[in-house]
Amino acid sequence: MESSSRSPRAVRFGVFEFDLRSGELRKQGRKIRLEGQPVRMLIKLLDHNSINTRNRTLAVLGPLKDERAVAPVVRCFTVFETRYHGDLALKAMGPIAEKEVLALLSQNDDKLGVPAIRVLAEIGTQQSIPVLQKAAGQFNLKGVSEAAIVAINKRTKKQAAVE
Repeated sequence: MESSSRSPRAVRFGVFEFDLRSGELRKQGRKIRLEGQPVRMLIKLLDHNSINTRNRTLAVLGPLKDERAVAPVVRCFTVFETRYHGDLALKAMGPIAEKEVLALLSQNDDKLGVPAIRVLAEIGTQQSIPVLQKAAGQFNLKGVSEAAIVAINKRTKKQAAVE
């Protein structure tokens, strides 16, 4: 795979070109109709050597809210160079990413605890509360965990009021 010299927003695979912004695949300039393939292709792009390509791919994957992409996006979230865009993608994915993000807290990785809890503050459901309460027992995670619990409870009450 190589970056397209025609456009910084595309990645080329031989005669194929994938537009990272539109999600379109073209073969020799002609758009190819795909059924279920774009997400698999985007997931493969998360292994690209270019950090920019990975970050642009994360920006496309998040709003798609496809469960197949959750684990690969979480993997990018754990890497410093792609953490910011992984964070945004996970937040865009919403509650479908909750289980995988909660699993990060069981790894006891000091560098991932606070960012993971901040993601949970936006996407977490009541299922996150027990894990966040446990995390609040750790000095370095206390404040952010308590804030996440408040955010989840507030969002839950707001959703219940709407229903």
